[in-house]
Amino acid sequence: MNSKNLANYIENLRYARKLSQSKFVEGITSLRQYQRYRYGECEIPMTIASQMANKLGVPLPKLLLEFKEDTLFEKEKTQQFYNFVISNNIENAKKLYIELIQREFVDFGMETLFLCGKLLYEYKQKYISKIHMVSTIANKIHFPKILKNTVITDVELIGLGILLENSSEFSDLIADKLLGIIYLKTQLFTGANTLPYNQVIFWLAKYNGKKENYNEVIELCKIGIRNNEVNKSTYLLHNFYYYCSLAYFRLNFKDEFNKALYKTIILLELENNKKKEFYYNIIMKDLKINAKVFLVGYLNSQN
Repeated sequence: MNSKNLANYIENLRYARKLSQSKFVEGITSLRQYQRYRYGECEIPMTIASQMANKLGVPLPKLLLEFKEDTLFEKEKTQQFYNFVISNNIENAKKLYIELIQREFVDFGMETLFLCGKLLYEYKQKYISKIHMVSTIANKIHFPKILKNTVITDVELIGLGILLENSSEFSDLIADKLLGIIYLKTQLFTGANTLPYNQVIFWLAKYNGKKENYNEVIELCKIGIRNNEVNKSTYLLHNFYYYCSLAYFRLNFKDEFNKALYKTIILLELENNKKKEFYYNIIMKDLKINAKVFLVGYLNSQN
């Protein structure tokens, strides 16, 4: 159990009960010590947590159960919101944006992830400028100091990826840092969450595509594809195959191009019509190829 998150959850309940902090900790601990629990400077003992729960009128076992359920809810909704924003599912993103914007976050990581998703959402909706989005995220993840860190979290990884995608000033430095993380992995702390890892591979593939480093694009996409296979996931899988196909096209590797584009289209055929149409238009724009005509022709060529 994360002691800092528990202390912040208790603080949220304290605020909701309209108790002043000094009144709340009276007879339990000092105000300074309470702040140390909240900032994660030391662990909150269960004896102290029990006394605080009693002052809130909630038995400790019930408080701990509700804390667990609330943190799971917070994580699920925040990750869902971010994924909606990234995938341009703006309608569903808006619903969660309205729900989460008023939330007092317990987990600092989820608060940072929500901020990244919120800023991306507001930028895509033209509520804020790209400069504002980039500068706010940079401040939140302590950029450029973060580039010196030997280990970074999944949320910090996402923040760096957003900066790579949207800021040209430090893009080469960020790309070098992210490539080191992707290839070494030892610098990355994600727990069981593999989605940020794939997201950054995708951003790096785009970055290298713009630099015309097509062999690097292929290698990165292959890592993303293998990562999906290992984790039995399809997250960004059609993007990895499509970026492979673009790289093979630029390198004039016809057979590899046909295979990668075929796998892209097969995956897109499993998507809803709106998403499928969106990507088929991209294929037409990039390659001047009608996806459905290509699919029929490729299948016929294999018979």
